[in-house]
Amino acid sequence: MVASDVGENEFAVSVNDAARSRLLKPLLGCAMTAPSVREVIATMTWLLSVGAGVKIGIEAAGHYHTPLLAPPA
Repeated sequence: MVASDVGENEFAVSVNDAARSRLLKPLLGCAMTAPSVREVIATMTWLLSVGAGVKIGIEAAGHYHTPLLAPPA
């Protein structure tokens, strides 16, 4: 489970397993940019086993969350 909290220019991410055990120290203050999103995705990919199922929750925060819905360019 990947939970995200978004703001105007930044987002935070928490990554937990099915038993709600923390897999990654929460990432705070991530810039709302494609390179930052790619870096977070790379970190999560490194943590998880091949074929692992992942649910991503994105806080709906006006229009601020929309950059996280599009694939990073």
